[in-house]
Amino acid sequence: MEYFLPPIFTQDEKNDKKFMTQAIERNSFNLLFASARLRDDRDLVTLAVTKDGYTLKFASERLQNDRDICLRACRNSGAAYVSVSPRLRNDADILRSALDTYSLALYYAPPPLCDDESIVLKAVEKAGMALAYASTRLQNCPKIVMCALKNIPYSFFYADAELKRNKEFVLSCLTITARIYLYIHPALKCDDIIIRKVIEHDASNLIHAPKEVLENEKYLSLIIPKYPFIYFYLSVANRQKESIVLHVLAHHLGLFTSIPICLRDNKRFIFDLVKKYPNVYQHLSPTLKYNSEFIRELYETNRLVLRYLPYPYRENLIALDNCKMLYDHLAIFDSIDIYRYVQSFLY
Repeated sequence: MEYFLPPIFTQDEKNDKKFMTQAIERNSFNLLFASARLRDDRDLVTLAVTKDGYTLKFASERLQNDRDICLRACRNSGAAYVSVSPRLRNDADILRSALDTYSLALYYAPPPLCDDESIVLKAVEKAGMALAYASTRLQNCPKIVMCALKNIPYSFFYADAELKRNKEFVLSCLTITARIYLYIHPALKCDDIIIRKVIEHDASNLIHAPKEVLENEKYLSLIIPKYPFIYFYLSVANRQKESIVLHVLAHHLGLFTSIPICLRDNKRFIFDLVKKYPNVYQHLSPTLKYNSEFIRELYETNRLVLRYLPYPYRENLIALDNCKMLYDHLAIFDSIDIYRYVQSFLY
């Protein structure tokens, strides 16, 4: 494991401009170890911020208030904006330079710049979450919010409440991403048009839908084909409804192990299921899986279940079928043939 060990400079070296210039050329962070006099030296600080703008943090207050140095530092590293003097943070050019490489620099900007549409637009284009630091007026600006959404869908959380309850705007946002459903106004979460729009684009977001939506079988019939895992978010009553369970299993048979035990042990329900999906046998409870009589009934329901049966059950059913075939064709087979065949699987 490597550890960062700060260089050991003598007091004379820390105060020697030539020596510190060479040290900063090797590593711009060596400005941190320069004397207070050299951290106020324009040439030395310019060299450091040219290599890494973040080193503006180690410059003197006077140079942190120098527009040219701050502009150079922010062009190199947007994070340098944090160390810019309060006076220069009001400089739009410096903030724009910082936003090129550090979009969250808007967090440190003064209120007037957070209310500048061009600046905020640039910030949210780089990182949608910068919408959190925009002014209230711009958080209510459809253009800004839409731009933020294209970058990070979850930035809709910071949109103004007025936009979150604006149905037309919400519908236009849903064409970009359905993830905003979580953050829209509760009154719109039950809106039929919005629900259908979410289903169309990404039904998985309806795990955040109100109870009345998830209890509505009309909507469930549309959601389940797109996102069968919605089953885990249904009420206990709905999870036990055979019609819903059959619909879910039709689109994801692997969820059979998640259905209530009362259905997994329901023979009639299992028969209905095996008619369509013989491979469901693999997921049955042991009490049914190794019940010879039940296996025989399943086989008669759907003969394709044979391929999923354990070896002895499979061989016995094949033998029984062959015996039946021999019996049905007594006119063709001699009794000695039947005897030899039966003897082959009994001994």
